[in-house]
Amino acid sequence: MDSQGWLRSMMAASMDAEKFLIHVAGIIGKEFDEEVLLLEIMKEEYMVVFKKYTTLISRDTVEKLKLEFDPYLVDKYILNDFIKQGFEFDKRRSKYIRYVFGLIDVDY
Repeated sequence: MDSQGWLRSMMAASMDAEKFLIHVAGIIGKEFDEEVLLLEIMKEEYMVVFKKYTTLISRDTVEKLKLEFDPYLVDKYILNDFIKQGFEFDKRRSKYIRYVFGLIDVDY
């Protein structure tokens, strides 16, 4: 999975918000072996659809999160919203998920 922090940092810095969001949605889909839809519902406003869970995110929010130190904040933003809606998973399930939730120094 997409778990190398340095590579993700380069991607976050170089990709525009929409392409980066498409990438993140694809990675989440691969992680959970489910299709993730990304719909532009208004200009620069997106809905991420995964199973029965949805979240809204704007281009501006993606850009702001990309500028932060953690290149996995967009992933975390989306997954935390799904968690609030009842989606459950083990936050230690994979290296990628551990990166998203800041568990990279924990040995499992």
